[in-house]
Amino acid sequence: FEVLRAIRKRHPEWPVLIAQTGLHELYPPGMQHPDPYPFDDGLVGPDISADLARALIDQRDRLGSLSGAAPVRWVPIDLTLPDDGFEPAYYGLDALWAQMEAVSSLDLRRQLIGDEAVRDVFERTAHQHIVGYTLTAAGLGAVPVIDLVAVSAVQAKLLHALAVLYGQSWDRRMVTEFVGLLGASVATGFVSRMIGKTVAKLIPGWGQTIGLVWGASASGATTYALGKAAVYFFARRRAGLTIDAEALRGVYSDALAAGRDLIARRARGKDE
Repeated sequence: FEVLRAIRKRHPEWPVLIAQTGLHELYPPGMQHPDPYPFDDGLVGPDISADLARALIDQRDRLGSLSGAAPVRWVPIDLTLPDDGFEPAYYGLDALWAQMEAVSSLDLRRQLIGDEAVRDVFERTAHQHIVGYTLTAAGLGAVPVIDLVAVSAVQAKLLHALAVLYGQSWDRRMVTEFVGLLGASVATGFVSRMIGKTVAKLIPGWGQTIGLVWGASASGATTYALGKAAVYFFARRRAGLTIDAEALRGVYSDALAAGRDLIARRARGKDE
């Protein structure tokens, strides 16, 4: 919230959309998602538990007011796994899309669907994850100092989400195998970009222009490349096939260029 307040103070014209997640954690035993969706326009509806209502309202109260007149919208959602037993698994997703389209002209829903060539259901779902995390990392990459930790956390979450999608255990052994196949040159280049762009953004004048653009591009592109490399890695493991290190690095290299192009198009306000 402190970071959000600081950003909004600098950019009071930016709208804010906040997703309130994990709703089922405060359901009474045996309760399913309320149907129909009871949070019209982000307001807390009557068909939910008192504990959940208090939690949602308390989160909004803690944020308080933000600078500027641009809208601040809240969307309660609950994204679960099928084994969790809640239907639908993507509760509130339509409301989230509606609010995203209301506050943004970027047409993100269509962007996240991806290229027509992405037909496999796992690959298509993974692509949605990757583009979403890429845009998040690019945004964080433009914020001086905080990005060094925040972008790494976003990338770690992306890799974990992709592992879950492909039914793989993202444990220490799997991480070591993935990083080892990518090779030291990829890891070294990634670290160099992270440190370089962070230092650049702290340089007065230059850091507030080129440095910010570089930070966003590098953070987004590496996130996109890691995601695409992970999809190749997990898909091969899931199928019981051998993973070729050179091919994995080729996927990463090609995706790095595609990631930079995606961020550049996004910055120009053009479609993916």
